[in-house]
Amino acid sequence: MAWNTFYFGKENPSLKRRLMIHFFMLIMAGAPFAIWVDFSPTKETFISASILALLPAIFTIARILLNIKKFMKHPQVVRQSRINRILGFASLPIIVFVFFWLSFVYSFPAVYTIFFGSDYSVSAKFEKDGSSSRRSCNYKIKGELLTDLLPSFICIDKVQYESSSNHFTLIGKQSLLGIVYREVQQKANQASTADAATLQ
Repeated sequence: MAWNTFYFGKENPSLKRRLMIHFFMLIMAGAPFAIWVDFSPTKETFISASILALLPAIFTIARILLNIKKFMKHPQVVRQSRINRILGFASLPIIVFVFFWLSFVYSFPAVYTIFFGSDYSVSAKFEKDGSSSRRSCNYKIKGELLTDLLPSFICIDKVQYESSSNHFTLIGKQSLLGIVYREVQQKANQASTADAATLQ
């Protein structure tokens, strides 16, 4: 099977089909990146991007309703049970919304901020947490500044976790779309820096 047939579904796909496939692959890649990157969107970015992510979901619902008879005759659909068909059609708009929401609210603004944002740092007191979670992150910090992250914490190393200080300096990039946190520094006291860890 030729690469074009495998990737685009046709040997000689049109430019429109190529662009659409590339766009949807970008959306799919953006979902896991949204979980990985430590990005805090602004309120305006969150609201506007969430509304924008609704549009593909609404389009999907309209497409299903307008073509339901055609879809029901498809061999792959016919072989499914009634409950599976209902669940499949009902869950598709939700899946579409989630993927677009992750990319529009977190991934795309984060990439823009990384490349075009200005340097940013903030110091504050955070709550330490030693429970295991994503990316084998056994040690993390939580706080009001991090509530808009996905998930709402930043990983730290064991030395930072076991230190007596709860004061950290977060360093990263800031743009009109939000803030990307890329490094955590911790001070053992107000005068000296004890250690630093680059975010994984």
